[in-house]
Amino acid sequence: MKAKRIRLILRSRYSDEYLFPLFRRIDKGTEGQWSGWEFLKGEIEKNEKSLDAVFREYEEETGLNYKSIENSIIKFNIQGNLIVRRGKNKGNIELIDTYFANMPYVNPSLFILDKHEHDLVEYFDRHDVLIRLADNLKKNIIMDFIAFKYTLNKLGYYEHDFFIDNKLLTDVQSKL
Repeated sequence: MKAKRIRLILRSRYSDEYLFPLFRRIDKGTEGQWSGWEFLKGEIEKNEKSLDAVFREYEEETGLNYKSIENSIIKFNIQGNLIVRRGKNKGNIELIDTYFANMPYVNPSLFILDKHEHDLVEYFDRHDVLIRLADNLKKNIIMDFIAFKYTLNKLGYYEHDFFIDNKLLTDVQSKL
């Protein structure tokens, strides 16, 4: 089955550490909407390749030129399921392709956010990303959490490199 959506996990070097930008989703009270922190996501348009959707979404949702990430993009062999929460496909399960890219550090105030989707972008270290994404577990939004853990492992971070409490891991595993 072909993926219908993409997820983009970005990493930026600031001083001596790597930071990951997260985008705060807005809940406008529309059915199926939720609020919380997430990675960039978007639909793959008709006749569009998955990678082209990544570049388009990056530009649409950040206001930044995709050329800054073009040479560092990696597609991970992790296809997650996304439960569609609104619209004509509500309740359907769709595949989502996961990508990773390094990006130059950009001051969050310089992002031009799509105010229909996100009202804020902030950089977090890997520990704080996991904490922010864990908050989404209450809403059954778990794929960002799983994809990020997979990404950390692929980048060479292992369980002993960062703390995740046992209750959090139990919560994630119970939802799988």
